[in-house]
Amino acid sequence: ENWDFSKNIPRRNCPDRDIILSIIEKRTAEYRTQINEFKVENKDYTLDSLVSRVENPMSNHQTVGEFLDKHIEYLKSMNRRGYAKTFEELRTSMLGYRKSLDFFFSDIDLDWLKSYEAHLKSKNYAVNSIGIRFRTLRVLYNYAITCKVVKKDYYPFDDFKVSKMWEQTQKRAITKEDIKKIASLDLKTITPYYSPYLEFGRDLFLFSYLSAGINFTDMAKLTYA
Repeated sequence: ENWDFSKNIPRRNCPDRDIILSIIEKRTAEYRTQINEFKVENKDYTLDSLVSRVENPMSNHQTVGEFLDKHIEYLKSMNRRGYAKTFEELRTSMLGYRKSLDFFFSDIDLDWLKSYEAHLKSKNYAVNSIGIRFRTLRVLYNYAITCKVVKKDYYPFDDFKVSKMWEQTQKRAITKEDIKKIASLDLKTITPYYSPYLEFGRDLFLFSYLSAGINFTDMAKLTYA
């Protein structure tokens, strides 16, 4: 009974009328500001995307750089440093392209991806290296969608295919005959002074080979258990 539906404001006799009017004016200004931001960005928007951007300013205004830095730190805190390095390499390559990562995920559209690809090619990145950068960026974008940092509507990878960025690399493996030569080599005769560390080194190499290529860092962490 205190609301004037024809004017969409509280009636004159409404309790706390001035406070309510102030709140309405403030909220209206926030929405007008966001609409102007969309216009500056030259982006279409729906009622849902407008409300989402206004009501969740901290998440939706998180830049690519901020989100990427936080994700790298999270991976490091989980002791996934190898995986974190992949995102660090993505950050380095994108900084080489844009000089600054102070932009939003919604800015990454089809034209942006094509331009980024052209930049990497101009820097003589191999096809597979370019593919790694884009697959990493796609993972980051999907994670940003999960975290509600960007709307699924902006997802650009449906039109930009990352699968094309792969080519068969030349095989660099040595033969089984070479492995047998290493295993049977008499290490006591190949140096003037014999060292048990030579056999230890060979044992580590052969163990890695026979264990389907386990890397040396993981091998060093193995226990008798």
